[in-house]
Amino acid sequence: MKKLSILVSFILIFSMILTACSSNEAPKIENPTTVNIIGLKGPTSIGMIKLIDEKALNSNTYKVDYTTVDAPDILTGKIINNEV
Repeated sequence: MKKLSILVSFILIFSMILTACSSNEAPKIENPTTVNIIGLKGPTSIGMIKLIDEKALNSNTYKVDYTTVDAPDILTGKIINNEV
């Protein structure tokens, strides 16, 4: 039993030492990815107002562009042409 407790304590101490040896380098920030969010003007885009005002989705890793369009056919054309 005494050998087992010595072995367990040795493994525990050794794992703590190896855990403390990690590097403290910050991850490199690459070019941010652009995310496009498009909605129709009017009551259908009311839900986007809070996101736009608070800029809740913006961060260092990606950039968000908000766009509103007048009619659904304009939005459909942008989706078909891979503009969105």
